[in-house]
Amino acid sequence: MMDLGQRIRKQMEVNKIFTPTTPVDESSLFSGRQQQLGRVVEAIAQKGQHVVIYGERGVGKTSLSNVLGQLLSGQSSVVIAPRATADSGDTFSSLWRKVFAEVTITNNKQSIGFTSEKLFSQQTLSDQIQGDITPDTVRRVLAQVGAHSLLIPIIDEFDRLDVSVTTAIADTVKMLSDHAVPATIVLVGVADSVDQLIREHASVERALVQVPMPRMSGQEIRGIIVNGLARLGMTAKDDALDHVVLLSQGLPHYTHLLGLNGTLNAIEEDKVELTSNHIERAVIKSVESTQSSIRSAYSKATSSNRAENLYGHVLLACAMTGPDELGFFAPGAVREPMSILMGKQYDIPSFARHLYDFTEEEKGPILERIGTERKYRYRFKNPLIQPYVIMKGLADGKISRDALENFLKRR
Repeated sequence: MMDLGQRIRKQMEVNKIFTPTTPVDESSLFSGRQQQLGRVVEAIAQKGQHVVIYGERGVGKTSLSNVLGQLLSGQSSVVIAPRATADSGDTFSSLWRKVFAEVTITNNKQSIGFTSEKLFSQQTLSDQIQGDITPDTVRRVLAQVGAHSLLIPIIDEFDRLDVSVTTAIADTVKMLSDHAVPATIVLVGVADSVDQLIREHASVERALVQVPMPRMSGQEIRGIIVNGLARLGMTAKDDALDHVVLLSQGLPHYTHLLGLNGTLNAIEEDKVELTSNHIERAVIKSVESTQSSIRSAYSKATSSNRAENLYGHVLLACAMTGPDELGFFAPGAVREPMSILMGKQYDIPSFARHLYDFTEEEKGPILERIGTERKYRYRFKNPLIQPYVIMKGLADGKISRDALENFLKRR
């Protein structure tokens, strides 16, 4: 049995391994995504090629970009992978200042006098650039630094940038490609932003390797838990891993959240094996500790003046559907889970109004809709809400674990 000090140290270590609130930034904790990593590495190895990684929010795009430098460090003597997170107020110049601020240059010069001592000073690239940064400034700086290193500037949250900035970035990518500058820009964003970039700047398409990031497979989800537990000298039963896979819905945020709370449950019991019971108890804690923005969005979407309203059940049925690779589902896909939840047959007219309401401001909107009448398709505006809705349904007793597992396994 662990004493208090050992238990606290173990709990601290668990919080370093399972990190639901921050992307993975250590390559030894990164799991799966071998196909996507392979495509990125191939692009980096080719002159004139740049990369755009895209997919739903929460699928692990930032984590992949975070570990690129570490994963490539053994393949090249000097790897420089500065990264900047874009925000809606960034200009082209301010964005690249963020990137260049992550690159430190060490200067040395002979001291004055008779000694052979050298003086060293450090500056960032940003410190050395005066005035506004233009695409040609970026070209010249990257050419100079990339001549002596494997240079991979990473721009995350690309979709938050104004169109004038994305236009300038597209021009920069094309310029770097045309001049065979020894650097690979990696853009990270959602699918819609990539479609817009390619549509409005067709000439840049040949210079961009597009790497879609789907939701994680069951094997990749298992890998996160198994590898994390191995660092702690722990293991997991197969049914516990299956439970995490079902609830995570391919989103690593929830894998880490359930892994964190489930493992802490096991440590409290002095157990070295994670069981399904630990995960079941983790569901309740995970629902309570989920981001307040997600809990607020759920509350807004399901609240009603009528005590016997169906909004919670319809939203749960939406979360149980099997969406396509972009997260969309058709109204017809809601029928079976809704019928299971209510214990009787439900058809589209019974919940069509609820789907419409979910796309209106009064309910969030928590869903977004595309298509035309009778051909509408829906998806959660924030993909991270979908697994939360499922776990909330379990915690509130809207559906049993067995009924949920049986449905999700056969959908």
